[in-house]
Amino acid sequence: MSDGRRMTRRSLATLLSAVAAGVAAPAQAPPAAEADRVEAEAALVRNFQAIQKVDVPQDTEPAFRFQA
Repeated sequence: MSDGRRMTRRSLATLLSAVAAGVAAPAQAPPAAEADRVEAEAALVRNFQAIQKVDVPQDTEPAFRFQA
């Protein structure tokens, strides 16, 4: 530290933890996020197809009432 600035142990620990978090997070996060996204899209398609198979008559009333 020849320029006269001092680095405390606390600031060094903060710097190292930020670097470690920055290195570890991107390597692990995208594959899990991508797998979650693909699974969610597949679930949406399955649910949509299941709903399309149900035949509901036009005169069916909902199980609730709107009251003002």
